[in-house]
Amino acid sequence: MSVDYNWPMITQTTVLILGAGASKPYGFPTGAELRDKVLRLGDAEPFYGMCNMFGHERDVVMSFIHAFRMSATNSIDAFLEYRSEFMDIGKIAITLILTECEREPELHSGSGDWYRYLFGKLSTNFEDFSKNQLSILTFNYDRSLEQFLFTALKNLYGKSDEECIKAVETIPIIHLHGKIGNLPWQGGDRPYEGYDVLSFSQNGSAATWLAEGIEGIKILHEGSVKPSTEFSKAHRLLSKAKRIYFLGFGYHPINIKRLRVDRLDKLQLKQATGTVYGLTPVECEAIERNLLADRFDLHQTNARHQSILDFLREHVIL
Repeated sequence: MSVDYNWPMITQTTVLILGAGASKPYGFPTGAELRDKVLRLGDAEPFYGMCNMFGHERDVVMSFIHAFRMSATNSIDAFLEYRSEFMDIGKIAITLILTECEREPELHSGSGDWYRYLFGKLSTNFEDFSKNQLSILTFNYDRSLEQFLFTALKNLYGKSDEECIKAVETIPIIHLHGKIGNLPWQGGDRPYEGYDVLSFSQNGSAATWLAEGIEGIKILHEGSVKPSTEFSKAHRLLSKAKRIYFLGFGYHPINIKRLRVDRLDKLQLKQATGTVYGLTPVECEAIERNLLADRFDLHQTNARHQSILDFLREHVIL
């Protein structure tokens, strides 16, 4: 049975907070999968050549791979936060991996496609699209959601690039830890085409793309207290939200602390919850009690085994 996802628009101020699982349906790795891919780069000779282009000798790159392998963390972000001496090498690895994952057909695959569901909730006539009360905070470096929205708007309404760019920009998408570069319609150089950058090791484009990744990815250092510009924007958006949803999120304590969810007005929130795929009831209770300051309800029926799409359809009011 087909489902009509269309809805007039999102009229309540809503914030989505995205973790790695949110990009999983579109061909991107989870945190643990990204770790495995980074470690496999240690066997790829072109990786050392690319790191060398930015002044990192082979023995240092090997030390990075070894230390990350033995660090007992699934998060490259967490590792680089503590081991800032490997920051650029880690950013090169992330850029290489995520660039290859950028494949346009994956954005329209239809399997667990929560982007399409969300777009249905946003869809109205083109002139009113900007009235949607939605903001998105993402811990992800990939550019899949922006590309999806731009492509969907162009093909649904038949508008010009300029008109669609303005429409996408009415929905704040804050990359809290930065991103691997701008898309061409955002002024960047690299299209959303899934390049295997390792095969471009002798191509001038590779150096440009990697430089964009090094510049664009922003990992806060251990013990950082002062909020970045991105987190300051996030705090303002969250303070006004009536509905907040974590999607594909791992509830890392540092990320929760930096979002300052304990400062949210409980009385203002009409719904605050999130996906809990793979978490046990005890783990959900601990996250609620210790991290979310009783402002979020993670106890959703059957949510432990639900995809983001199913979670949105069954538990979320947009």
